[in-house]
Amino acid sequence: DAQAAVPRPEPARRWSPALVGGLVGVLVVGGALVAYIKLRDPRDQPSLVAAGSLAARDRVVVAQFANLAGDSLLTAGITEAFRVDLGQSPFVRVLSPPQVSAALGRMERPPDAVLTDSLARELAVREGAKAIVAGTVAKVAGAFTVSVQLLSSERGDVLAAFRETAADSSGLMPAVDRVSKQLRHRIGESLRSLRALPPLAEETTASLAALRLYSAGLRLYRAGRRPEAIRLYEQAIAIDTAFASAWVGLGMVYGALSEEGRGQAAIRRAVVHQRRLPFRERSVTVASDAYGRHDYETAIAAYRRLLERYPDDVPALNNLALIYQDRRQFAVAESLFTRATMIDSTIANLYFGIHGNQLLQGRFRDSRRTLDLIAR
Repeated sequence: DAQAAVPRPEPARRWSPALVGGLVGVLVVGGALVAYIKLRDPRDQPSLVAAGSLAARDRVVVAQFANLAGDSLLTAGITEAFRVDLGQSPFVRVLSPPQVSAALGRMERPPDAVLTDSLARELAVREGAKAIVAGTVAKVAGAFTVSVQLLSSERGDVLAAFRETAADSSGLMPAVDRVSKQLRHRIGESLRSLRALPPLAEETTASLAALRLYSAGLRLYRAGRRPEAIRLYEQAIAIDTAFASAWVGLGMVYGALSEEGRGQAAIRRAVVHQRRLPFRERSVTVASDAYGRHDYETAIAAYRRLLERYPDDVPALNNLALIYQDRRQFAVAESLFTRATMIDSTIANLYFGIHGNQLLQGRFRDSRRTLDLIAR
């Protein structure tokens, strides 16, 4: 809203979804710890980027995995975990849940519509995303199979496909980890860089019960049923007190309810357990906590590190711009908002940010032109 351009945001905004950029999208899931990731190495095939099937930093949509395991909450958790892990790749840009919801709105669909394979492909074509990920989670006689396909959004042809199995639930998350890393390698990441990453299980919860509660809480949060989401997040944390994403989710809900003190306390608990978050989400959590305490230097450093690895991260650019705005460095803030609009021109808050910082610099004609652009 227009208040995004005010130099001093209201305290509740510090914990709004717009500010922290979809932190609740972080979902971590459990399984047995593994000492290493064994990846297939198709040495006889060039990567998709090298072959020209994808360009570096192309956008990708992750569809809701098909539930063939008889456990819809678990499948939702697997989908989100996969999306978050693939989103760590510097080779592609995975559309975030807020971006997907906004795109569904432009398609005149409910913002919380289940993203089936066909709907994901339609959305990808409309939004200019080059590919979609379609997956399934199946269970037969206690064993799990996780399958993924990367499909061209325009033609629907299969660009890559991988499948991993787990003998039981304790091996499910390592299987998700392996299939995600295989796809990331096929897209263009080196085996060396992927093997240097911690196993997904080390950034997750080992409890499938906590995962299911978190998945249900996330669904309720996105549906606007916040008190119910709080209860489920708290139940997940009671099972795994170091479940960092559940603490983040709890902080987001309290922030949305304008309970800033409780929101800050929950985010600080997530910071304590920040090793249980992937790099991108860990960086945003640390920065958001620092921003809430007016420790702008720490927040700026965290966002700068994030943008070094992911230069097209729009939420990080937005949040960094707000920090510079608070520091009355209006020209820097304007440049960051402008850079973000060049990546995603559909977010109104970014243009209000440009407008507000032009006003604060006394550039009234420029601010008028920006308002005209917003009106169009």
